[in-house]
Amino acid sequence: MIDDPSMHLKPHSIVSFLVLLLLFHVAAAGGDGDQFRYDGFAGAALDLDGMAVVEPDGKLMLTNVTSQMKGHAFHPAPLRFHHPPPANGTAAAARSFSTAFVFAIAADYVTVSGNGLAFFVAPSKNMSTASPSQFLGLFNSENNGNASNRVFAVELDTILNPEFRDINSNHVGVDVNGLVSVAAEPAGYYDDATGGAFKNLTLFSGAAMKVWVDYDGRAAVVNVTLAPVEVAKPRRPLISVAVDLSPVVNGTAYVGLSSSTGPFHTRHYEAALVLKLGLLCSHPVAAARPTMRQVVHFLDGDAPLPEPEPTYRSFTTLAMMQNADGFDSCAVSYPSTATSIDGASSVLSGGRERAFFAMVSLPCLVVLLLAAAVGGGGGGGVEFVYDGFGGAALALDGMATVTPGGLLLLTNDTDMNKGHAFHPDPVRFVGGGGGGGGGVVASFSTTFVFAIVSEFLDLSTSGFAFLVAPSRDLSAAMPQQYLGMFNASGNGDARNRIFAVEFDTVRNPEFADINNNHVGVDVNSLNSSAAATAGYYDDATAAFQNLSLISRQPMQVWVDYDAAAAEVTVAMAPARRPRPKKPLLSTAVNLSTVVADAAYVGFSSASSIVLCKHYVLSWSFRLGGGGAAPALDYAKLPKLPRIGPKPRSKALTVALPIVTTAIVLTAVAVGFLLLRQRLRYAELREDWEVEFGPHRFSFKDLYDATGGFKDKRLLGAGGFGRVYKGVLPRSRTEVAVKRVSHESRQGMREFIAEVVSIGRIRHRNLVQLLGYCRRKGELLLVYDYMPNGSLDKYLHGCDEKPILDWAQRIYIIKGVASGLLYMHEDWEQVVIHRDIKASNVLLDSEMNGRLGDFGLARLYDHGADPQTTHVVGTMGYLAPEMVRSGKATTRSDVFAFGAFLLEVTCGRRPIEEEEEVAGAGADDDDRFVLVDWVLGHWREGAITDAVDAKLGGEYDAAEAELVLRLGLTCLHPSPAARPSMRQVMQYLDGSAPLPELPPTYVTFNMLAAMDTHQNVFGAWSVRRSSAMSVATVSDIGLSGGR
Repeated sequence: MIDDPSMHLKPHSIVSFLVLLLLFHVAAAGGDGDQFRYDGFAGAALDLDGMAVVEPDGKLMLTNVTSQMKGHAFHPAPLRFHHPPPANGTAAAARSFSTAFVFAIAADYVTVSGNGLAFFVAPSKNMSTASPSQFLGLFNSENNGNASNRVFAVELDTILNPEFRDINSNHVGVDVNGLVSVAAEPAGYYDDATGGAFKNLTLFSGAAMKVWVDYDGRAAVVNVTLAPVEVAKPRRPLISVAVDLSPVVNGTAYVGLSSSTGPFHTRHYEAALVLKLGLLCSHPVAAARPTMRQVVHFLDGDAPLPEPEPTYRSFTTLAMMQNADGFDSCAVSYPSTATSIDGASSVLSGGRERAFFAMVSLPCLVVLLLAAAVGGGGGGGVEFVYDGFGGAALALDGMATVTPGGLLLLTNDTDMNKGHAFHPDPVRFVGGGGGGGGGVVASFSTTFVFAIVSEFLDLSTSGFAFLVAPSRDLSAAMPQQYLGMFNASGNGDARNRIFAVEFDTVRNPEFADINNNHVGVDVNSLNSSAAATAGYYDDATAAFQNLSLISRQPMQVWVDYDAAAAEVTVAMAPARRPRPKKPLLSTAVNLSTVVADAAYVGFSSASSIVLCKHYVLSWSFRLGGGGAAPALDYAKLPKLPRIGPKPRSKALTVALPIVTTAIVLTAVAVGFLLLRQRLRYAELREDWEVEFGPHRFSFKDLYDATGGFKDKRLLGAGGFGRVYKGVLPRSRTEVAVKRVSHESRQGMREFIAEVVSIGRIRHRNLVQLLGYCRRKGELLLVYDYMPNGSLDKYLHGCDEKPILDWAQRIYIIKGVASGLLYMHEDWEQVVIHRDIKASNVLLDSEMNGRLGDFGLARLYDHGADPQTTHVVGTMGYLAPEMVRSGKATTRSDVFAFGAFLLEVTCGRRPIEEEEEVAGAGADDDDRFVLVDWVLGHWREGAITDAVDAKLGGEYDAAEAELVLRLGLTCLHPSPAARPSMRQVMQYLDGSAPLPELPPTYVTFNMLAAMDTHQNVFGAWSVRRSSAMSVATVSDIGLSGGR
């Protein structure tokens, strides 16, 4: 056994299982090359290719963990597989041969494997054109199925490949020139210890298993047997199939093993290989030949086959007959103390024919006796019982299948098709001679329970039949009225060699059917030899009781053949009733002229245009020995599936209206909820938005992210909308979502294009705009979330925020200046912010100042009436030229930045109402103007007195003076006199000296007081909000370049 995934399988631990006898009754021209044995492969001179390798401990590893590869291992010398050609010029026949080997398949996973491996016979060791994966290293997509391959193989496959009609992903198959197996069965064995019960084996379990492959050249039958390595060879093979290898295998060919890998890593190991092509039964010394009892034990695996002595030599030459007097000579080379060369020569001379018979007839007799022993001929009798078909190893084709409940389903709901089910082994009906050649078919008896389930109670498709056929290959048969047994040209042909009992539910005038519900006895034709209406004779009344074959009820049938009387009787009755004493049919039929010596028993069915299912519930059979077929165990009958509606109970009658009402109400409620949900998550999408798809968020995601935009998620509110904190459901990213009311659709496309474009800006001092969403009358913008909120709350003592020290303030000032410089000069387009102020500077988790709130001022410009002047901004930050022209420029951003510098340094807003002033600094209009206040300190030579008193004098006086003077410079009424943002950064970094202010410097507010400006500024009204000023969201302006 293989005890762990490392597969340390020791060859010597399983040597006792690697024995097999091979018989062949004509001497081979190969001498000692006719047989070989490997008890492990250390030192073996195998021919290897591909992945195949012999490991140090003697294991032959065909594949390793390399995927999509192949490996081959060959016995190095070719073997002669054909008899010498007969003198009459006919083709040479393939010789019998036998092989056994132990293997293990180790896969990465316990439930899935790569492709399997195969033992094969091939004309050449060159398999370079073969493909890996499902082709097992034997064929490729072009030559698979080509008769010129001349390859015979037994596959142990662990993948279901529909292209090869594999039965499952764990099967054994017999292959001839292609991977569409001529016969296949699930991997397993019939356990002798449990009365022949079938036991499944998993090929890729990693456990060591043994395989026996035997070819009987005389019967042209291949037998394949599989078992765990510790179990003796089972008496019943897993596969027994008629295959004539004479036209397949070359006269001289190579034997070996092939394997390949697919996507799963799998190792294929061969622990031992025994292939014997020899003449042990033709040993020159009579005492060295085994008895027939030993032969049977060797074949069954019940006893180990002894090794030939080292001096063993087979006959090397048989003289060909050249005249009527016998053989000219026989060259013998066999050194032995029992028989000398001279003695052998003397025996051959003068009595050649008797000597030749003595040497050859015994092997021939052995082969005949073995065929009789394995085939289970009529003399020995055959008996089997299927009380349900769960786990039964029936040979199925077409639609036939075994349901999980153990029912044999011959046809399903597929129309114009057929299905067959056979007992897997052929039954030898004739004890001596062939059918029609003097042999007598033995008596037999069978009984089975069936049911026909039609789509309609009064209409059915064609029926089904119990049959005895010479082959399981009924591929030429037609469906419909031919019941899957015959076709139009072959119906009535005596060469069919088919006996059947039909249960037909359609009247076919072409076959002279008596009605559409009858039972008939058929011999090579559907024109029944005898027929009767389906029914039975009641023992109690002797009256005939009709039975409807399509009643959907199970019925039992008894079919008996009396060889002495050459008579067939058929009886039927409802299931579980005793067999009627009077049969339904009794007709004289001599099956000795019909049934072949060895034939298969089973069932055939076909479908037409009416959907119909044919079930067999149980079945037993007996040949020879006298007596009826074994009784069926009704307690073990599998249950038919429910047919038709279940009878309605009273409780259901009462509950149905209630349940129906509840379902209707539930449906209405669900519909209402779905409609409500649809309206809740409704979005506004236009065709032109397709190009912006990756930047658009679904409203449902934003709704879920913000908890339905609940107030507890509210971060702030202003003139343009409210801002909510959210967590995106898929990425778990924290975001800030701004809801903005916007009824106008004018300019929306241009605005969205600008939003998406700005979303590509990446700078550590700019808040990232992630995307947008649109609803009717509403726009949602999605930004990175800044956990420390806006700067103004720290400057003006809101929400009990801590006081920022001077180092933090100058760090924030330089960061905002850097971000604004990137927007103005360093990005691919010039971006004008247009609403720079402390409330639009947000602080991230590391207290970096990040300029944010892009987008909405421009939106309102796009939606505005072109005939009106609409200036969006915040008083105190608004440049004077903006008032005159309404056009924003980089210099107007510098003006706003100057007001920002004074606000951060002084801790006061640019404009404050009277109640906020608390004393000096107010002008005649009861408004405090910060720039005028700072300018007054500068004129008095005490500009640092304007620094925020909350700092308590803890600041760098030189830096504070620089920032205040720079603020006044940026606030110059003339745009041309203001510095650029690059100059501002140079002044702040100290890389350039800040010019002195001229003594005549006046502020915009002072100019506004002059009469020449009264008409312009009299129209402005400044509104104050405790939270935010009138325009709280900035604008994006894009120009084609710098």
